[in-house]
Amino acid sequence: MMDMHIFEREMSGRRYRVAAQSVWDSVLGRSVARQAVLGPADAPPKSDLGETRTIGTRSVGDTGALLWVAEQLDVIGHIDRACAGSGAKDGPSIGEIVLSVALQRACSPGPKRDLAEFLDGSVARVSCLPASKFTGQAFC
Repeated sequence: MMDMHIFEREMSGRRYRVAAQSVWDSVLGRSVARQAVLGPADAPPKSDLGETRTIGTRSVGDTGALLWVAEQLDVIGHIDRACAGSGAKDGPSIGEIVLSVALQRACSPGPKRDLAEFLDGSVARVSCLPASKFTGQAFC
């Protein structure tokens, strides 16, 4: 039977956590103890959150998560089928435009003129079309 025990021991005036295990050595015919020092047993440092300051903020994952849900529900396909023949020529379909504006409004509300900048910063790696094709004029 190999039981692991973790305990604290004082060494050189400082407390450490130690893991110990006793195993039976059949060759020697006796129990052998193994110990490993896990590290200091000091209390973890505390931070005063009142002294923190915000340098900047950035959303991570919200756009990707909403885009994934939209793909699972085939939102673009449903909108394109409902609005057949609509959309920009040589650009995004009406479903792509509606979804991109919805993502912008949900994640970083702002005017339609900022849509291309939002898309460049958030979904540039998942969109096949350049963000410059997503303009306010195309959304009309």
